[in-house]
Amino acid sequence: MNRVFHSNFDLEEQLRGDANRLSADAARRVEELSTVWLGIAEDSDILPVSGAFDRRFFESLGDAGLPRLRPVTAVDAKSQNKHFCPWGWSSQCLDVARRNGWCTHAPQLDAVMLANSRRFSTEFELRHGLAIAGTAVVETANQLREHLKRAPPEHDKWIVKSGFGMSGREQIRGVSPDPTSKTIDRIVAWIRRDGCAVVEPMLSPVAEVGLQFEIPAQGSTAFIGAVELMTDRRGAWLASRIVAGDVLQRETPLRGGGCSGRDTGRSRPDRLRQVNEGRDDQWWSSAVGIGFQVADELRGLGYFGPVGIDGMQYCAPQGELRLRPVQDVNARYTMGRMSLGFRRLLGSGEQAEWQRFRWPAETTDQERTAAPLLCPVFSTNSGFCCQRSIITSPRFTTFGPARYGTALLIGRLKTED
Repeated sequence: MNRVFHSNFDLEEQLRGDANRLSADAARRVEELSTVWLGIAEDSDILPVSGAFDRRFFESLGDAGLPRLRPVTAVDAKSQNKHFCPWGWSSQCLDVARRNGWCTHAPQLDAVMLANSRRFSTEFELRHGLAIAGTAVVETANQLREHLKRAPPEHDKWIVKSGFGMSGREQIRGVSPDPTSKTIDRIVAWIRRDGCAVVEPMLSPVAEVGLQFEIPAQGSTAFIGAVELMTDRRGAWLASRIVAGDVLQRETPLRGGGCSGRDTGRSRPDRLRQVNEGRDDQWWSSAVGIGFQVADELRGLGYFGPVGIDGMQYCAPQGELRLRPVQDVNARYTMGRMSLGFRRLLGSGEQAEWQRFRWPAETTDQERTAAPLLCPVFSTNSGFCCQRSIITSPRFTTFGPARYGTALLIGRLKTED
């Protein structure tokens, strides 16, 4: 049965009841990102489109080694012989499926809501002794003020996050132990809407990894794999690094040495091939084990489906390298999960970087019809030699020339002379 993908990238807003009709700008962003489903798609899977689309892009997918994802209008997509596959489950997307007659197999929505809340991930850390000193869930302005006054002295700056958020949204960074009334008012508004806010110390990240799991309705949880994540200062996704093969080999740690700065990537040829061979080490294999514990608790809530858990290596104030295995829990599909699907395009010993990039502002008629498209991005890894690139998003959408796109850079790490 073919799948129909549903790009409700605003899942968290849907869950908390804030999602109304998308603005033109938000709808444009969704359409520009909608082909991220290529990571897990198979031939003849369906991507509903709102109107005009970049026909040349979709016709060229097979030539690039990508699955032949079919763009169809919402009317044409109606059928009872299609399986509905949303980014994440909500009452709004279930309504979409019912209106179109698509088959669904959804977990309990209250479980989806709790699983995607920052309360769940933070309280998991606190229960299991994983929380960094000073981390807390607060439910009133007084709790917030008292907590910051009693905060551990080794941390002088804090991040306060809303109860629901995604891609680095709805957080205040650099909060002092004596926050302004404006800051307090903003946090109180989150508490009234979400029931809580989360306080945690600002950290110095060294490496971030997305651990991907699948919880079936029946049977054992599966670990799908891990990708290294590149994010901006707010935590929004910029790129993923992936390697060939079904199993990521491991080396300890992902980043060696002290905390003098982020690794350039030159020493990472097999460090991304870490995490799921089952050998014991002090870093990412322990994070995978903790990820299975998270999955067990999610199953106990009534959730099943994809789960992405973001973990972080960070530099502690004293200078040592430490692990935060459960930085965020996403009970939905993630960019990391999509990234892992591109392993099928890699040859032995190859690795890739999947990036989001901004298209050049000016687009001529000649560029509109040119083939093949040139990839206007470069690897973030100075030790990586890109041998081929594949554009994984259309140059044009219903809204005209795309502002942002995604591309897969495939190659090998440079060898030392």
